[in-house]
Amino acid sequence: MKTLIVALSLTVLGCSMFSSAPGAASDPAKPEKVFAPPGEDQDIIEVLSVSESGDIIAVGRSGATSAGTSALLDRQGKVLKSWTSAKGAGVTLCAVNERLGLIVSASGSYDVSVLKSSGYSVVAKQELGYTASTVAFHPKEPVVLIGTDVLRNTEGLVRRYDPDKKRWDEIFDTKKVAGVKIEEPGVRGLEFSPDGTRLAVLTGSTVLLLDWKTQKVVHTIAWDGKHLYQSLHFSRDGKRLVLSDHNRTFWVYDTATWTSQKVVIPDDEQMKRFCITRDDKYLCAVIATPDGSDYQGRWAVYSFPDIKPLAYVTAHVGSIQHIVADPKENKVLTGGSDGKIMRWSLDEVLKSK
Repeated sequence: MKTLIVALSLTVLGCSMFSSAPGAASDPAKPEKVFAPPGEDQDIIEVLSVSESGDIIAVGRSGATSAGTSALLDRQGKVLKSWTSAKGAGVTLCAVNERLGLIVSASGSYDVSVLKSSGYSVVAKQELGYTASTVAFHPKEPVVLIGTDVLRNTEGLVRRYDPDKKRWDEIFDTKKVAGVKIEEPGVRGLEFSPDGTRLAVLTGSTVLLLDWKTQKVVHTIAWDGKHLYQSLHFSRDGKRLVLSDHNRTFWVYDTATWTSQKVVIPDDEQMKRFCITRDDKYLCAVIATPDGSDYQGRWAVYSFPDIKPLAYVTAHVGSIQHIVADPKENKVLTGGSDGKIMRWSLDEVLKSK
């Protein structure tokens, strides 16, 4: 790096090194918990999410030739339930909602299943015809949304599952938005605002903000023609919407005025995924070097909302696939291509300067 020292990974021990500034003394920043969910040795962490209470971790592992494995874990990594998909199909979704008592699971074979979180019986199964790429649960209503994606350039559908009626409906097609040309319509992300009044739909080239009551587009964030969007999240207070693209840029939008702040991080970093912590004080992101050297198993802590670098951590053997915030405590979870999940205390990471 030009301005920051990249720490050397102690990957064999599942540890990491922390770096804050050139010449700064640093102590190992260790994850407080490391665990490997069910799956074959070569399977990566393909999917990682946390329930709204933080008590259940939903994970999917996949390999090129293995049967994908989905699992629910408790906070200590104990397996509560696991199941496999067809060989080579992989896992594209695994998420749990405690309020609704539902689990949503999907594989690369284009099918999505909804299960009860108590007893794990299947209550609905649907053949989508497209890859289920993302899921969103309404914060107040009994609504489950599934976004679909085919190679990120042919179809972008949002389907709703009504658990009361046990019915699927197609509610939105990104290719049919009047007056908006979307270069890559596949749905990469779905997220409700914390109050449930807005739905953000992320495609590679455009973000669509829908009024949930009318399901009409009320605001559009258009592609600049250069860099495709990667990730999207609302802040926990709903006052900001944050986007990242694959060329080192965060866009922080004020959701009242839709004015934006553009933050370009140092030129030896690129984002893959990010999350915002429960207290809205930090943004944590998986980062990479310009040559895309498999992200080197590195993640960074930034202040929020100004996005100033505070810490860099090297972890996992190989790349980090996911990073998610713990809704219960000031912690994050990372999932890597080594098939492991690591839980990190941000307080401890920031003390390791």
